Amino acid sequence: LGLVASATDSYFSASAAASRAMATLAHTPALAIADGAVLGACLETIVTAPFEDGAIETRHLWPACQRLAETGAALAATAAAIGPSTVDLAARQVAIDRLATAVQAAAFVGLCRAAVETEHATAQDVIEAITVLEGESAALAERQMAREARDAVDALLSETVAVLMDEQITLPEVVRLAVHEIPASVLAYRLTDSTDDLPLLVGLNEGRNPVLYDGAVAVLRHPV
Repeated sequence: LGLVASATDSYFSASAAASRAMATLAHTPALAIADGAVLGACLETIVTAPFEDGAIETRHLWPACQRLAETGAALAATAAAIGPSTVDLAARQVAIDRLATAVQAAAFVGLCRAAVETEHATAQDVIEAITVLEGESAALAERQMAREARDAVDALLSETVAVLMDEQITLPEVVRLAVHEIPASVLAYRLTDSTDDLPLLVGLNEGRNPVLYDGAVAVLRHPV
């Protein structure tokens, strides 16, 4: 449980409510494991409080929830690796497996909200977010969960993807364009009659000198 708390501390510690929940997990692990309501409440607070109190920039919420999801997956692997050859080991396996499921579920909820509230720059960004969400949903499908909880996960994924797809059609796509010795600023202006997309254009071609592009470059194609 201390591992779960530390996994999100660098991102969520700015939220007082999330910090208190993390402290509860770290300092009263026996209570959290014994009482599923305490564990669930703490994890829910950790992934929802930062959204509610505005303590963290929106762009940090997605990687924070991803890190929590990775921690849940690592815990699941730890539980699976335990050989329940004794009563104590069997109990340990059940406890860690239960914790892993709770952490992955909480992370999934946070990822769904972060995906919706994040300002995406391109259609590809949205597609990548959907891919992550579908992967986390598939991971949860392998866990032991009550039917009601599993239905809630499916419904949340469906609703989130619907919102993201509505956003996707409004965003530019990343395509490859062959150019010959042209500055990034001039290219950006020729594409949109402005240089508003210049920072994103340079970012898409990271590692290349924006003073003079030559050859195939990544550019934005805006929806008509």
